[in-house]
Amino acid sequence: MASLLLNWRGRREWARVKAELAAKGESVDYDSFLKPPVPDVENVMAHPYIKKHFVEGTPIAPFLYPNTPSELTALQKLPRQTEQRSSVETQKLDPSSLQGILDGYSRYRSEFASLEEALQRPQSRLNRDPREFVWPRLMPNANFKSFPRAAETYERLCKIHLLLGHADIAMKDLRMLRQLTEATPCTEPPTVVSSMWKVGLAKIYANTLEETLAAELWPNPYLAEVQMLCQGVDLLSNFTRSMRGERAVGLRGVQSLDKGLSDPNGALWLIMAAIPNGWIDLEFANYARLFQFLLEGVDVTRQRLDANAIDAGDKFIRKSTDNGLGLHGELAYVALPISRRHQTTAINQTLLNQASMACGLERYRAANGAYPETLEVLVPQFASKFPHDLFDGQPLRYRRTDDGRYLLYSIGWNSKDDGGKMESPKEGQSKTQWSDDKGDWVWQGVPKR
Repeated sequence: MASLLLNWRGRREWARVKAELAAKGESVDYDSFLKPPVPDVENVMAHPYIKKHFVEGTPIAPFLYPNTPSELTALQKLPRQTEQRSSVETQKLDPSSLQGILDGYSRYRSEFASLEEALQRPQSRLNRDPREFVWPRLMPNANFKSFPRAAETYERLCKIHLLLGHADIAMKDLRMLRQLTEATPCTEPPTVVSSMWKVGLAKIYANTLEETLAAELWPNPYLAEVQMLCQGVDLLSNFTRSMRGERAVGLRGVQSLDKGLSDPNGALWLIMAAIPNGWIDLEFANYARLFQFLLEGVDVTRQRLDANAIDAGDKFIRKSTDNGLGLHGELAYVALPISRRHQTTAINQTLLNQASMACGLERYRAANGAYPETLEVLVPQFASKFPHDLFDGQPLRYRRTDDGRYLLYSIGWNSKDDGGKMESPKEGQSKTQWSDDKGDWVWQGVPKR
């Protein structure tokens, strides 16, 4: 009788939660996220070079982090606004040594050519019949670390070429870096793992712009294209779709165990077979419902984040799982680490938005001899539009400073304008120059003069 009552209760609760989500336009159906496979000739991940070194194996020499001479070590971080160093220090880097690094990379021309050929393909997908999905063989694997290693290589090449005065070649490096960001492999359904790799590549791209703009390495004629390359990266849409896909993947994974698809003769299936269906339905209901708390704070259409709502959802999830959710919170517990990824996504989207405006500001200064009084005057000649702050929908905060420079910032995760005051991150927070929860997110790519 107890088992029958539990099954009835679980079935009713899971149906109620699915109906609530459907009324909001949400789906937890795994099949609803599936897209047709990408034809190999259009798929970056199906290129023979990518399959060999970025999916099935390890990257070859030019995309491994090398043991570098001191000159290349110094390149890792060009001077930033917060550091008391002049961009003149970059001149201490020995040009002959930098050229020597380029000569070393030249041994791998064919490898670079193969990667660049692959990145010309319009889509990037890890094709596999997703209907074969069973736990624990969740989704096809890729050597995801190959992508940031390749991005770091193009980041170094871009800096070296700029320091040597080869802006045309540096622009090619920057285009490749942007293409790598777009080519990060996606799974169907999308998952948070693949989304965060894309966010990580966007960070490498944005930081490259921030550092090279601060060091005044881009000649003015190149700034319009640099600015254009900043635009069109929508990390919020990519992230929220991956969150919804992750929810569907989690549900499908447990269903595959429950149906004996994973290991019909093993211990996992035997355990699942002993658990009443009602118990599993209650797990599903709590998992799907709590996931929704983390989605409610993101408005993709308006490009807005409600940090307070996301934090409240995170606290509710922690409290609920700590209290056991009536003993039906084991599956929901996997949602816990995802809230921090909202912040990482927001940080890097903000960096890209700020980089776009910084290029417009530099172009304006080159044409008029000084930075503008307001951002509005940049449109339309020096910016097609100016992106708003993710946290309140207002334009990014900006003011020209008394020393002839400028201050550009977002109000950040605390959603409060602190007047451009920036707090350093605490241990355990996002790996960035900004604090996750205090102070403003201030652009660090302002030239030092």
